[in-house]
This record gives sequence, C-alpha cells and structure tokens, in this order.
Amino acid sequence: MAPELAKYDAALARLPGVGTIAHAAILNAIDKKGRPTAFAVIGAGTGFADAVDRPMVVSGRMFRADNAAEAVVDVRMAAQSHLRVGSALDLALTPQNRGGRGGLVHREIRIVGVVVTRNDAVAVSTNDAFPEVLVSPALLHRLDPHYGLDYVVVRLRPGSSPTAVAQAAQRLAQRFPPIAHEIDIANESDQAARIEQATRPQAAALAIFALLAALAALVVVGQVATRELFVSSLEYPTLRAIGATRAQLFAVMVLKIAIAAVLGAAIAIALAIVTSPLVLFGPARISEPHPGIAADWTVLGLGAVGIVVLLVLRVAWPAWRLAKATPDAPRSTARGGSVRSSRLAREATQLGAPVTAAMGVRLALEPGRGRTAVPVRSALAGSVIAVSAVAAAVTFGANLVHLVRTPRLYGQTWDITIDAQFASPPTQAYVHLIANHPGVDRWSFGDYATLQVASRTVPGIGIFPGRGAPLFPTLVDGRAPRTAGEVALGTATLSQLEARIGDTIDASLAGHAIKLHIVGRAVLPAFGQGDFNPTGLGDGAVLWGPLVAKLGPPPDAGGARPGTANFALVHVGAGSRHDADVNAVRTAVARNPNCLAGLCTVTTTQRPADIRNYARVESTPLALAALLGLLAVASIGHVLVSAIRGRRRDLAILMTLGFVRRQVSAAVAWQATTLAFITLAIGLPLGAVAGRSIWTLFSERLHVAPSVHVPFAAMLLMIPSTLVITGLLAAGPAWFARRQDPGALLRAE
Repeated sequence: MAPELAKYDAALARLPGVGTIAHAAILNAIDKKGRPTAFAVIGAGTGFADAVDRPMVVSGRMFRADNAAEAVVDVRMAAQSHLRVGSALDLALTPQNRGGRGGLVHREIRIVGVVVTRNDAVAVSTNDAFPEVLVSPALLHRLDPHYGLDYVVVRLRPGSSPTAVAQAAQRLAQRFPPIAHEIDIANESDQAARIEQATRPQAAALAIFALLAALAALVVVGQVATRELFVSSLEYPTLRAIGATRAQLFAVMVLKIAIAAVLGAAIAIALAIVTSPLVLFGPARISEPHPGIAADWTVLGLGAVGIVVLLVLRVAWPAWRLAKATPDAPRSTARGGSVRSSRLAREATQLGAPVTAAMGVRLALEPGRGRTAVPVRSALAGSVIAVSAVAAAVTFGANLVHLVRTPRLYGQTWDITIDAQFASPPTQAYVHLIANHPGVDRWSFGDYATLQVASRTVPGIGIFPGRGAPLFPTLVDGRAPRTAGEVALGTATLSQLEARIGDTIDASLAGHAIKLHIVGRAVLPAFGQGDFNPTGLGDGAVLWGPLVAKLGPPPDAGGARPGTANFALVHVGAGSRHDADVNAVRTAVARNPNCLAGLCTVTTTQRPADIRNYARVESTPLALAALLGLLAVASIGHVLVSAIRGRRRDLAILMTLGFVRRQVSAAVAWQATTLAFITLAIGLPLGAVAGRSIWTLFSERLHVAPSVHVPFAAMLLMIPSTLVITGLLAAGPAWFARRQDPGALLRAE
C-alpha cells in the first residue's frame, strides 16, 4: 500500500461516524486463454472477511490470513471453473492501469472453501457480476502494488449518515494531493436499495401468480363443495317437514364445509412445512443454499384463515339458496336443474349429427332436474377460469422469457461491449481490435459519468460516434441527445426528479455546474465502473459524449487526452451469420493478448440486475402454469365424474332403449369433447387478454421497452393437449357407465 494511501486510511478511521474499516484490493484475473474469468477480491488487512464483509461458508473453511497459498471461491466461480475444496487454481493476474508496468503474474493457490458473498444473490454493479476469488492478505503483500486496485470497506456506526461520511471522506482526500484525484466513493447503502428494487418486481410477479393459483383452486374446490351441498340438499324438504328451519339447514351446510376447510388448511400447513427446503429459488436459494425446515407461523396462520374464510364465503350463497327447500317440494323435482334443452344440442340434432353426438352434447350442457341434476353452469365456469389462469400464466411467462432474451427491450441496441472500466485507452486501440472483422458495420465510444441533480446522484454515460450513426440505448420516447446541453433520462429517474421531456434541469458533472435540456426517455442496460452504482432500465442518464470528455475526471490524474474512451459499443450487421459473426468478434477480441493491455472485458449482454435476476427464474411462471394446468385438469375431471354420476339414470334409460356399450362410451366421449371445446373457446381468449394486461402493468413498473408477445404456438398446443387429456379423463367414467346394470339402477331409482 502506498504511504499516502496508508495515511489517508488512518485519517479516515478517525472520522465521525466511521466504525470498522478493512482494507482490500481488486485484481483482474484471466484464464489460460487470456479471457477475463474473475475479479480476485483480496483482503489486505484484518477485519475484511469477519468484521465488515462476511461471506457465508457453504463448504470447507475460510482461508488463513497468513497463508498466501490459500483462498476461497464463491459459488459462481466454483460452478464456472468446476472447483471444490482441495482444488488447485492458477491465478493469472494482470496489472492495473498504473503506468502500464509489468506483465502477467501467475500464482497457484489451493481452494479451502466455497462461500456465498453479498454479490452472489443479486449482482448490482459491474464488478458484482463477476465470479470471485477471495484470497488471504498474505498474498497481496507479495505482489507489486500496481497489480491491485486498493479500496477500503467502511462499516458505519449506528445512526450515522452514509452521505455525510462520504462527503467528509471526499474532503479529507484533498489533504493528500498525490491521491486526491484517485479517490472514488461508492455508497453501499444505495446498492442495498438497488438489490431490494431488483427483487421487488419478482416478489410482485410471484404474488400475482399465487393469486391466480389461489383463484383457480378456490373455483375448483368451491365447485366440488357446491356439488356436495347440492346432493345433500335433496333431503332438505323432508327435514323442513319435520321442523328444521332454513337458518339451521344453512348452518349445517356451512359448518360441514368449514370443517373440511379446516382439515384442508391443516394439511396445507403440514405440506408447506415439510416442503419448505424445496421452495427457495433464485436469489433466496443462493443466499441460503442449504435451508432446513422452517415455518413462518404468521404467514401460515393467515393463509389457513384465508383458506377457511374464502371457501366458506364461496359456498355461502349456494348454501343459502339450497336451504330454502320447502316441505311440499316433490323429491322427484327437487331444485337444481332446468328443463330447457340446450340450443346447441337441438342444432346438432337438426344437422343430422349421430345420436351419440347429440346425446353427448345434451349431457354436457343440460343440467337436468331432480336427483339427476348437474350444476353445469358452475362447472363450466370453474373449468373456464382454470383454463384462463393457465393461458394467462403462459402469456406472462412467455413475455418474461422474451424480455430476458431480447437485449433491445432492456436497452441494449448493440451486440458487443468492450469495457476498460476505470482506464481510458485511445479510441484507436478499440478500432484496432474490431475494424478488421467483416461482420462489424457500426461502432461508438463512451465514457462513464455521474451527475448530481439536486440531492440525487444519477449514474450516466456519454456516447459519441465512431463509425456510422451513434449507438444509443433504447429510446421509448423523445430522441437521443445531439448536443452538449441535452440529456435523455430513465423513466424512474424522471419520476424521482419530478421532470418530463422538454424540461431543463440544473446538474453538476465532475464539479462543473451545467444546464441540461431533457430530450428523451431511455431504457438503460447495465453500465457501471467497479462497485459504483450502475445504470439500469429506468435509472440513469445518457449524455452527449463530448460533454463528458470535456468535463469528466481526467484519466490517471493526468491531463485530458483527446480520443480516449472508457468503453466501445460494437454493432454487427443483421443476416443469417449474425450470431456467428458476433461470436467470432467476441472471441477474437477476448483472446487478443493486447486487448487494451489486458484491461478490457468483452460482453454480449449487459443485463441490469433486475433482468439477471429474472434470467435465473425465467421458468418459474411456466412451472406455475403447469400447476394451474393440474388444477384445470382437476376441474374438468370433476365435471365429468359428477356429470356421469348424476346422469346414471339417464344413461340407464338409453341402454334400455337400445344403446349398446360402445354408444354409451361414444356419448360420454362427446360430452367430454363438448366441455373441452367450450372451455377452450372461452378460456383461452380470456386468459390471453388477462396475461397481456398483467404483463403490461408489470413491464411498466419494470421500466422496460413496451412490447407484448402473444405465444400463439403455446396457445394452439393447448388445444390438442386439452382434448387428449379430457379424453383420457373421460375414459374412466365411460367405462363405469357402460358396465352398469340398467335394470338394477332403475329399480333403485
């Protein structure tokens, strides 16, 4: 550590509000082929891995501070490089941009543990997205200082203001001229807020799907409960005749359902507790890789109460209507069915449809009456709602996958980013790497910038042209900046500043006061230096590059150098070889031993933290759609079983009139097909509309480019799938119907 930096750290530790500080350094590490593979985060003093930044050990142990040959890796590095406790790792370290001295330094270390760090759950900044190797302080002392980018991690005392301490630390740096221009401060509390922001939409999505699942389950279970109440109500005229009141009958029915709901809630709680180790996914699974059985009794209790209350409310009105039975109501005409025939069945008969088809349509759509009545309308409504929920989940899930896999929607309009981070190489160094590839048709350059607007810090970038039209992030409204006095802001930033397109704002860039005219609203991918808060989706600013080059901090504390840039954006022409050309350029640049003196990283996807989070769980909506599909199958199956059980007498009469067993099976098959077609005809369009609406609301909150994708292929696939499943479900009831003895059944009736 440089003497001036050591003096600064000592003074920093004495500032008001500072609790514990720990020294660390970041080193670039590349693999054997010269490709960046990790940032080695090295504890340069006591307290880094215990008092300030505590990784959670999931296997093995932490390194010993005095052993330069020991290290631990995070779970991403372990998975990427197939490392485990006891593995040997060759770290090929490249120098930081401090005079350009030195070449690669190889250090072989032994992995003694695998850990989860604070960056593994949700990677916010650029450095956070890299796999990490944490090595001991002893190794840093053996390296030349220019191989490390020193930094200090500060834990504040309770009640201290991060902003006040950051400002005091910046003022303190002015007392040490050799490092005054090299001090950058990142507020980790802002990153914590970004992490919460990145996980909030996912929580909202899960809440939406939980609501859909609960609604579908309530419809299916309520349908079963209503049917059971209807069957039991056939004896109510007799009970009314011997003195039972309507209120008493209503209480009996509600109590019956309430007892069943309590038992169901108890089973649900038991299953939730037993399966609790299996339900964590995404950031939660990474943060807690080995969860045990756990129970949140507040949530479970509220859920159990909700199950009982909602199910009781679901059956309350049908129960009250059924309790109205009068003593003089004939048993043979007990309420529950209409005598009106189905119009569709009449038309099928008039068109000369086979008698089995006409009879199947009647069985599906006509409620019947008396003991043979079937609640057709409620059954169809339940099936329609279940199928609609599946279609909505599929639509939402398809749009989520489309968002994750379509860079334009999260702001990236180029194919490759070559990023030198804190360094500012000449733009000709970038051109040398990319100009000779035939697939490249455009490129632009950019610098990092941080705006101060009122009391807010806004991360930003400045874009200036290279070849062809400048490559700006996706614009959803207005236009890109064209002059030094213009800016495009993210949707969330506009909202925070209470501004809109056409307004002029007062800002500060590198200590220079400027006025900026807002000309556009942009969606920004992830741009950020080191651990500083990056741009992302609705957060950030896009400036005209020459302004940033003129006013931004000079590279390496030297004079402003014309023709330098922090990063380059590369666009590859469209065509059948687009993907091949992108991979060729990316591989060639990454393998180039002169890739900006080993400082550059090459990426093809600049996903913000929100999008990276969704990429981990993009299959979750489809899994929930499968769950809703099971509920839909249960609903249709219940309709078929109830209908066949309720229509046994009708089928027996048909058999006495000459129906053979094959015709009985055909009638049941037509019944199932009719139910399936009606359910699909209504449920699929409703579900698609609901899914589009939910996705539109969700994407607006996420601040991505507006786009709604309707998965027509998946919707069409649901039609034959539903028909096949319905046919299989009808096979059992059809077998029982054709095997019954009509004489015995009619005598019993």
